Amino acid sequence: MRILHITETSVFNFDGISTYINQLVACSHQNGDDVLVLSTRPYSIHVRRSEINNHEIITFPSIKMPGRPKCVIIFPKDFKKVIKTYQPDIVWIHTIGTLGMKAAKFCHGKYKTIYTKHCFDGLMWNTYLKIPKIIHGPLNYLANFCENTILKNVDTAIYHLSEKTKIVKNKYFDKFIFIAPPLPVKFFAPIATKNSERNKLTFGFCGRCDPDKGLDEAFAGLRLFHEKYPDIELEFILIGDGPEVPRLLQENKFLKIIVTGYVDDVIPYYDKLDGYILTSKHEMIALSSLEALARGLEVFSLPLGYLKERAGNIPGFHMFNHYSELTDLIFKTLVQNKSGSMHADSSRPLNNILISYSELYRKIAYPTFEVLAKKEVIELV
Repeated sequence: MRILHITETSVFNFDGISTYINQLVACSHQNGDDVLVLSTRPYSIHVRRSEINNHEIITFPSIKMPGRPKCVIIFPKDFKKVIKTYQPDIVWIHTIGTLGMKAAKFCHGKYKTIYTKHCFDGLMWNTYLKIPKIIHGPLNYLANFCENTILKNVDTAIYHLSEKTKIVKNKYFDKFIFIAPPLPVKFFAPIATKNSERNKLTFGFCGRCDPDKGLDEAFAGLRLFHEKYPDIELEFILIGDGPEVPRLLQENKFLKIIVTGYVDDVIPYYDKLDGYILTSKHEMIALSSLEALARGLEVFSLPLGYLKERAGNIPGFHMFNHYSELTDLIFKTLVQNKSGSMHADSSRPLNNILISYSELYRKIAYPTFEVLAKKEVIELV
């Protein structure tokens, strides 16, 4: 099968949508399929971190205008010719920008098409990019117009949030199916027995450490825990890199902090943790917290992302609104309720709230695609 992915995110960097697309491509290879990715050309070539080989991606030049919001002018020369030459079995669109709209309109009636809503709509842009309120309305209108143009021309749309307020009023709502955010199958591999150290807890976070990750809230909770329970040694593993690292190291010397830098395989680091802390300010899916849950960790999170919508029936997932609540949750979960063992239970059932990329791929790319095209809703979780 020949699958064409359309994205305007730099798939050369592991962040958000690009991680998702890289994993879809990797899963395609495992299934023996042929894959091509069309994207804009990345601006920062020196930070490329791609699993996608250069011969599998075609990039189009663009100009990024200064300031916020980020205004990008794209020059998709020979765009239609590339698609005609490749002759895809499935076109998978991940962007509501220029490339996404052009692909949807050109491929309509010619190829089977899928659109995944990654929640980067007007509301997300306004929040994340700190857009002045005076232009919130026009930006929301533009985002909705672009997305509806795509939805009008695709066969099926995928949505990864179980709460559907963003799409339920959309006139193309019947094209959407809900599927849980997928993970690489390797995260479901057996978990080795953890070598527990009594009176020591290790926490962590995975991702690029920038101001929007809100790690000050996490460290404030750990500092308060340290003050309340000084006999328990604390350690924090920051799985990643980013501009906030030097400041955080300087301001949080009360505990041992290990910074891994960028790593290809995060699982060995996850498996050293007792708890995962997510304090990001803007997360629609928060794949890293799903990964942590799949590895049997206790996940402590601000009320955001996919898991918050299913809170209350997920073993191992704990929400807090303030760092003082984080402190209390840690004590209750990893100390008080562990009956002498302060470490997470790696045998905890996942209750079908998580799926692998292989499951997503199989349900979308193979025989069920004909079912989906008939607008039948498939609830996987």
